[in-house]
Amino acid sequence: MSYHRTQTICRWKGYGLIHNDYKALYDEYINTTHCNHCQKEFKNGRDRQMDHDHNTGLFRKIVCRACNLNDSYIKYPNGFDKKQYKKEYKQKNKERDREYYKHYKQEYYNKRKEILKQKITCLCGSVISNRSMNDHLKTERHLKNMDKYMENID
Repeated sequence: MSYHRTQTICRWKGYGLIHNDYKALYDEYINTTHCNHCQKEFKNGRDRQMDHDHNTGLFRKIVCRACNLNDSYIKYPNGFDKKQYKKEYKQKNKERDREYYKHYKQEYYNKRKEILKQKITCLCGSVISNRSMNDHLKTERHLKNMDKYMENID
Protein backbone atom coordinates (compact mmCIF):
# COMPACT_ATOMS: atom_id res chain seq x y z
CA MET A 1 0.00 0.00 0.00
CA SER A 2 1.44 3.39 -0.93
CA TYR A 3 2.21 6.08 1.61
CA HIS A 4 -0.31 8.52 0.05
CA ARG A 5 -3.10 5.92 0.14
CA THR A 6 -2.36 5.09 3.78
CA GLN A 7 -2.31 8.76 4.82
CA THR A 8 -5.49 9.54 2.90
CA ILE A 9 -7.42 6.61 4.38
CA CYS A 10 -6.16 7.53 7.87
CA ARG A 11 -7.39 11.09 7.35
CA TRP A 12 -10.82 9.84 6.21
CA LYS A 13 -11.12 7.65 9.29
CA GLY A 14 -10.11 10.63 11.43
CA TYR A 15 -12.95 12.65 9.88
CA GLY A 16 -15.35 9.84 10.81
CA LEU A 17 -15.94 8.48 7.31
CA ILE A 18 -17.10 4.84 7.40
CA HIS A 19 -16.86 2.47 4.42
CA ASN A 20 -16.57 -1.30 3.92
CA ASP A 21 -13.63 -1.25 1.49
CA TYR A 22 -11.32 1.75 1.90
CA LYS A 23 -8.88 0.54 -0.80
CA ALA A 24 -11.62 0.41 -3.45
CA LEU A 25 -12.95 3.76 -2.25
CA TYR A 26 -9.46 5.27 -2.54
CA ASP A 27 -9.13 3.97 -6.12
CA GLU A 28 -12.52 5.45 -6.98
CA TYR A 29 -11.51 8.75 -5.34
CA ILE A 30 -8.24 8.99 -7.29
CA ASN A 31 -9.90 8.13 -10.63
CA THR A 32 -12.90 10.46 -10.24
CA THR A 33 -12.48 13.49 -12.51
CA HIS A 34 -15.91 15.16 -12.13
CA CYS A 35 -18.28 15.96 -9.28
CA ASN A 36 -20.81 13.15 -8.81
CA HIS A 37 -23.58 15.75 -8.51
CA CYS A 38 -22.98 18.84 -10.66
CA GLN A 39 -20.49 17.23 -13.08
CA LYS A 40 -17.99 20.07 -12.58
CA GLU A 41 -14.48 18.96 -13.56
CA PHE A 42 -11.93 18.74 -10.75
CA LYS A 43 -8.95 20.95 -11.60
CA ASN A 44 -6.80 19.62 -8.73
CA GLY A 45 -6.95 17.29 -5.74
CA ARG A 46 -8.28 19.99 -3.43
CA ASP A 47 -11.47 20.31 -5.47
CA ARG A 48 -12.43 16.70 -4.66
CA GLN A 49 -14.32 16.16 -1.40
CA MET A 50 -15.39 12.93 0.28
CA ASP A 51 -18.85 13.67 1.57
CA HIS A 52 -20.28 11.59 4.39
CA ASP A 53 -23.20 11.74 6.79
CA HIS A 54 -21.90 13.32 10.00
CA ASN A 55 -24.47 11.47 12.12
CA THR A 56 -23.81 7.94 10.85
CA GLY A 57 -20.37 8.42 9.27
CA LEU A 58 -21.42 6.62 6.09
CA PHE A 59 -19.86 7.70 2.80
CA ARG A 60 -22.26 9.38 0.34
CA LYS A 61 -20.50 10.81 -2.75
CA ILE A 62 -17.34 12.32 -4.15
CA VAL A 63 -18.34 15.92 -4.80
CA CYS A 64 -16.83 19.34 -5.49
CA ARG A 65 -16.22 21.80 -2.68
CA ALA A 66 -19.31 23.88 -3.50
CA CYS A 67 -21.66 20.87 -3.41
CA ASN A 68 -20.06 19.63 -0.20
CA LEU A 69 -20.23 22.98 1.59
CA ASN A 70 -23.83 23.71 0.62
CA ASP A 71 -25.04 20.10 0.68
CA SER A 72 -26.81 21.24 -2.47
CA TYR A 73 -27.03 17.72 -3.87
CA ILE A 74 -28.99 16.64 -0.77
CA LYS A 75 -31.24 19.71 -0.56
CA TYR A 76 -31.65 19.98 -4.35
CA PRO A 77 -31.35 16.49 -5.86
CA ASN A 78 -32.69 17.71 -9.23
CA GLY A 79 -30.13 20.51 -9.47
CA PHE A 80 -29.48 23.84 -7.76
CA ASP A 81 -31.65 26.73 -8.93
CA LYS A 82 -30.43 30.09 -7.62
CA LYS A 83 -33.79 31.83 -8.12
CA GLN A 84 -35.60 29.07 -6.25
CA TYR A 85 -33.01 29.20 -3.46
CA LYS A 86 -33.43 32.98 -3.05
CA LYS A 87 -37.20 32.62 -3.02
CA GLU A 88 -37.02 29.91 -0.32
CA TYR A 89 -34.52 31.95 1.70
CA LYS A 90 -36.71 35.07 1.61
CA GLN A 91 -39.80 33.08 2.57
CA LYS A 92 -37.98 31.32 5.41
CA ASN A 93 -36.50 34.51 6.85
CA LYS A 94 -39.37 36.91 6.19
CA GLU A 95 -40.85 36.66 9.69
CA ARG A 96 -37.42 36.86 11.36
CA ASP A 97 -36.54 39.98 9.38
CA ARG A 98 -39.92 41.54 10.18
CA GLU A 99 -39.42 40.94 13.91
CA TYR A 100 -35.90 42.33 13.77
CA TYR A 101 -37.05 45.46 11.95
CA LYS A 102 -39.93 45.94 14.38
CA HIS A 103 -37.58 45.63 17.36
CA TYR A 104 -35.01 47.96 15.79
CA LYS A 105 -37.66 50.55 14.89
CA GLN A 106 -39.13 50.47 18.41
CA GLU A 107 -35.68 50.81 19.97
CA TYR A 108 -34.87 53.76 17.70
CA TYR A 109 -38.12 55.55 18.58
CA ASN A 110 -37.61 54.96 22.31
CA LYS A 111 -34.12 56.48 22.19
CA ARG A 112 -35.35 59.40 20.13
CA LYS A 113 -38.19 59.99 22.60
CA GLU A 114 -35.75 60.06 25.53
CA ILE A 115 -33.51 62.56 23.75
CA LEU A 116 -36.44 64.84 22.97
CA LYS A 117 -37.63 64.75 26.60
CA GLN A 118 -34.33 66.06 27.93
CA LYS A 119 -34.23 69.66 29.11
CA ILE A 120 -31.27 71.86 28.33
CA THR A 121 -30.28 75.39 29.29
CA CYS A 122 -29.66 77.70 26.40
CA LEU A 123 -26.86 80.30 26.56
CA CYS A 124 -29.57 82.94 26.83
CA GLY A 125 -30.66 81.39 30.15
CA SER A 126 -33.90 79.76 29.02
CA VAL A 127 -34.57 76.13 29.97
CA ILE A 128 -36.08 74.34 27.00
CA SER A 129 -36.63 70.83 25.69
CA ASN A 130 -34.73 69.46 22.73
CA ARG A 131 -38.01 69.24 20.89
CA SER A 132 -38.52 73.00 20.90
CA MET A 133 -34.87 74.02 20.42
CA ASN A 134 -35.27 75.12 16.80
CA ASP A 135 -38.36 77.17 17.59
CA HIS A 136 -36.65 78.78 20.59
CA LEU A 137 -33.62 79.89 18.58
CA LYS A 138 -35.90 81.94 16.32
CA THR A 139 -37.72 83.81 19.10
CA GLU A 140 -37.14 87.49 19.87
CA ARG A 141 -36.58 86.68 23.55
CA HIS A 142 -33.64 84.44 22.66
CA LEU A 143 -32.13 86.98 20.30
CA LYS A 144 -32.40 89.82 22.90
CA ASN A 145 -30.94 87.64 25.66
CA MET A 146 -28.09 86.56 23.37
CA ASP A 147 -27.29 90.19 22.61
CA LYS A 148 -27.03 90.85 26.37
CA TYR A 149 -24.94 87.70 26.81
CA MET A 150 -22.52 88.77 24.08
CA GLU A 151 -22.18 92.25 25.62
CA ASN A 152 -21.21 90.72 28.97
CA ILE A 153 -18.54 88.60 27.31
CA ASP A 154 -16.88 91.60 25.60
